[in-house]
Amino acid sequence: MWHEQGPLRLRNLLQPQSGSWLLTLLLGAFTALCLLALLAVSGWFITAAALAGMTGAVAAFNYFTPAALIRFFALGRTAGRYGERLISHQATLALLASLRQRFFACFANHRTEFLLLQNSARTLQKLVHDIDQLDQYPLRWLMPWCWALLLVILVLALYALLAMPLFWLACVCLLLALILPAWASVQGIQLARAEATLSEQRREALLHPLAAMTSLLMWHQWSAQQAHFLRIDDAYRRIQQRIQRTSMWLAWGQHSVLSLLIVLSLWSAIANGQPTLFSTAGLVALILVLLGLMEVLAPLSRDWLALGKSIVARDRLNELLPEPVAPTVLDAMDSALLALSPVDNMRLCVQDCSVRFATALSGPEHINLTACSGEVVMVYGPSGCGKSTLLSALAGELSPQYGRITYNDGPAGYWYDAQQIGYL
Repeated sequence: MWHEQGPLRLRNLLQPQSGSWLLTLLLGAFTALCLLALLAVSGWFITAAALAGMTGAVAAFNYFTPAALIRFFALGRTAGRYGERLISHQATLALLASLRQRFFACFANHRTEFLLLQNSARTLQKLVHDIDQLDQYPLRWLMPWCWALLLVILVLALYALLAMPLFWLACVCLLLALILPAWASVQGIQLARAEATLSEQRREALLHPLAAMTSLLMWHQWSAQQAHFLRIDDAYRRIQQRIQRTSMWLAWGQHSVLSLLIVLSLWSAIANGQPTLFSTAGLVALILVLLGLMEVLAPLSRDWLALGKSIVARDRLNELLPEPVAPTVLDAMDSALLALSPVDNMRLCVQDCSVRFATALSGPEHINLTACSGEVVMVYGPSGCGKSTLLSALAGELSPQYGRITYNDGPAGYWYDAQQIGYL
């Protein structure tokens, strides 16, 4: 499977459910097309019907075809939206499930020495929060951009057919409406990194002192911790305000550009005064298409930070992936001994072994032990003397600092990797 090999990559997120994501893309494009077509046909139909009533051409006006098209596009928009949401949610849940399975399998198969070196609260926050952030890449960035690009191309083609003099102005305006959120998405990667860093620091500055509240109060350090948290919280608040201001300016820029295009279209129709260039009903339909295009382009300015958040989540999750454990290399003598020894008759030998975790102050030292299959061995001692540490070393999950641990005169890591040693 893709998610079991190498570091996590955004472009690989769509692979497990590629068919569902493709169907989501097609249904979303169909929904957006129905939306614009519904506005265009409705605007044309209402305007043309009014003009037909004013000019006395009611008898020759065809009501049935536009009415049928309006019903088709209305039903198509509703069905397409429902299908797109249903399939995209199914694909998203499958994506999150596969990511959780990948990281759980990675931690379950790895040595506990790596896990204990991690900050458990920080690791849990990354697993819960960052995995959920990855669904922003397909749902809030990739799909909306595909739909927006498709509809912009269709609107430009419509301008080329209806009003070639305005085609180049429409190109400039619509490209600006796309360039603004694209530029913000690229610039937002660093902003997303800063937000994620401050969010983690803010969480730690809030929760960690609570565990030592009594000591901090006794030593009159609680006010210093409060001031530290308030500084981080203020920096985080400024980042949030900057994100909100950027979203507001992007939305304003898009609406301004599209409003300018609407004004230019109206001015061209009035200035030319040629029915062959702009019919009244066709002009109304074009204006409504541009208004509908605003709805399609709005997610680009609203979710411009989605790409940056997905990249940050990917990088933070890749940091959790431990380095692959190199296979144990045995010399010829060890290989021969292991080959001759039956697995159901094991002999454990611990020779002058001292072991401790990297973050521990002490651990068991100078341990000597011999045990064979069928024997029951009890390890006892006061709390904190290193009983669990010794068991982790015997199971091959922790390498001793000094001494040697062997099974049938072979290194413990070999038997651990061969899944011949169980530790509960």
